[in-house]
Amino acid sequence: MLTELLESANESILVEHCYVSDPHSLDILIKKSHQGVRVTLVIPDRSNHGHYSNMQFIARLITEGARENVEVFLYPGMFHGKTILVDRTRAFLGSANLIKSSIDDMGELNVLMSGFGQRAVLRLRDALRGDILKSRPITTPPHFSWLGKWLAWMKL
Repeated sequence: MLTELLESANESILVEHCYVSDPHSLDILIKKSHQGVRVTLVIPDRSNHGHYSNMQFIARLITEGARENVEVFLYPGMFHGKTILVDRTRAFLGSANLIKSSIDDMGELNVLMSGFGQRAVLRLRDALRGDILKSRPITTPPHFSWLGKWLAWMKL
């Protein structure tokens, strides 16, 4: 379902997640940015774990994505949200992070809201807009020391 949702985007994909490292999802976001889809990523500035893998995800998105269609923001502090908004009309939210184990192995659950959930999607859009306004944009890929690269590889 996640792959189908991301692939179906025609105008925009907004991802607000606390942990992002799934290579397949990243490949789709990069591809969609080159197809003219605006890709926005919001992640927390601080997290319980996964900071280096988040930064590695950001580095690749900024480096390989179409610069004019990619925006990345660091939210001040921590959040535990897991939300994807596609074309401003469909929302995918729940407990699954954008990490392979969460998507494939942990039995996490997300819900797709569309059509009947339009009022909820509108409120969600407002909340996401507020989070972006509080956040700091990142325009250059983060740099890693050898230790940071190793920790990212370990998904830490």
